[in-house]
Amino acid sequence: MRTRNFPFHPRCTLLLLSLLLSACATTPALLDSEWAKHQQDLAALSHWTMHGKIAIRHPDNNQSGYIEWQQVENAYQIRLYGPLGQGNILIEGKPGLTSLTTQDGRFSASNPETLLLQQTGMNLPVSDLLYWVKGLPAPNAEISAQTLLQGRLQQLTQNQWSINFSDYQAIGKQILPGKIQLQRDQLTIIVLAKNWTLDTLP
Repeated sequence: MRTRNFPFHPRCTLLLLSLLLSACATTPALLDSEWAKHQQDLAALSHWTMHGKIAIRHPDNNQSGYIEWQQVENAYQIRLYGPLGQGNILIEGKPGLTSLTTQDGRFSASNPETLLLQQTGMNLPVSDLLYWVKGLPAPNAEISAQTLLQGRLQQLTQNQWSINFSDYQAIGKQILPGKIQLQRDQLTIIVLAKNWTLDTLP
């Protein structure tokens, strides 16, 4: 039995190629659109409280404890308690001014990173972590690399930190990471966000 070959019109070929190319071209655009919407929603989240665990790992010293972070617009209160080798630590800040309260007293500086390092020896990038803990890049720092999956941030390199985001969870209308892992040189910081309260007011 002879098989008949039906001619395939050149216009059909061009149409098929056009459709395939169009599908390939729209996929990144859709992902970018989803990521842009996700960023916009999280950026608008300015009143929240997060309770969780924090671990700081270094070849010379491993510490762990609990973290409670309350954010109201540009002002924050961060409590670090549990083992951590320091007892209870309260960090209160707003742009240009940070105070630190420990068992040794109350101290002030222009930024939290300097204050924590001077008074406790702890290297914690508070100013950037404000955004990273929500699964966002810090807005005022260059992004060296980032990886997205389903419109959400999975990996970010910024300010010489490599940050991985996982265990995303639905909190109200928001999708927030449950685990944020920071790596810089030999230092690893892990934040496990256990409970969120959104839109908390002062």
